[in-house]
Amino acid sequence: MIVNQNTALIDKMVLNNLLITDISDIDYLADIGVLEVNPNPDVRSYYTDGGSFRQLKIKQDDKIDLLSAGTVKTGKIWHTYCNLHTSVQRYNSNLRCYTVGDYQKQVNDIQTALRDKYGVVLDTMWATIKQIEINRTVKLDDDFRWYHRVLQLIMFNLPYPFAKQMDFKKKAAGEIQCDTYYATTRKTAKSKKYQELKIYNKSKQLQQVITVSDGWMRVELKIVGAAKIKKELGTNDLSELTDVQINDYFDKMMQTLIVQPYRKWQEQQKKEIKKIMQEQRKINLKRWQIGTLTRILDEEIEKQCPVALDIDQILAVVPELKDVPVKYIKAIQQNMDDQAGKCAAVLCNYDSERMEEIIEKLTSKSDTL
Repeated sequence: MIVNQNTALIDKMVLNNLLITDISDIDYLADIGVLEVNPNPDVRSYYTDGGSFRQLKIKQDDKIDLLSAGTVKTGKIWHTYCNLHTSVQRYNSNLRCYTVGDYQKQVNDIQTALRDKYGVVLDTMWATIKQIEINRTVKLDDDFRWYHRVLQLIMFNLPYPFAKQMDFKKKAAGEIQCDTYYATTRKTAKSKKYQELKIYNKSKQLQQVITVSDGWMRVELKIVGAAKIKKELGTNDLSELTDVQINDYFDKMMQTLIVQPYRKWQEQQKKEIKKIMQEQRKINLKRWQIGTLTRILDEEIEKQCPVALDIDQILAVVPELKDVPVKYIKAIQQNMDDQAGKCAAVLCNYDSERMEEIIEKLTSKSDTL
């Protein structure tokens, strides 16, 4: 299966402000259980050229995840609504997602299917995007589980307002595996405009459906609310949306959420490591090197976030210690490297290289856009 790893694509989408203009046989739809005729004259009906109804709901029918239409009362005012939930067709999986053009075609196909199968005419002229999921799926160099500390750092560094975070953990074979990392700008359960970030093990999800090697990671951005979508993408009209807008948004968010916070952390991290080294040299000049490694690991446990991704980031700070003669620097670095191999194995997994790998793969661009 060929997966476009250099382009942001669309998975799920919700459209609202749709309009059902005609239904050829309302009684038939009522008989098959997808339509409810209005039995209460006090409840406003949804009128079409073919009659009226209280509610219409078509679920999980080919390309339709959910088509819902009817009336709802807000305060003293009745409103009509018509929403369409649709997503990438999962004949084998949703490892491959859609371009904007693919989605525009899918909506046209849905209109045709509704007319042919249900006798429902759906007008999308005034449709707006109410919710959209944009993602990139990349093949990592190693299994997803090796990137836990890197992803933990990414989540720790997320800027405001991506404040609420969750790790979805699974216990397997006596160990805890983190397969999903999640953050949102959603303030309350009633929030109607917000964004979400989700980073997860796509291979683990797909293994229930198809045979796939480990190492597939998906980074998913969800935008909820038509006004929020218009602000972020420049439009909430599917007919106006382009692949360039989708990719510009994804690129901007990767810089905002991952790259810039990590570069800032790198500068702060050097100062923090230098401070720890200086403190440990004052405590015990003979054991300050092992003391530094121990303190760095202790702080990682306390903060639940790495102070250093690997030993190379620690060794790079040694030359900045002004009270250490230059002629001893290489020997100190070699000794600390040896000590890390013996008692700080977590610092010997090349995690800083894995971070750069993720950044490179999420920011590389397709030549076709």
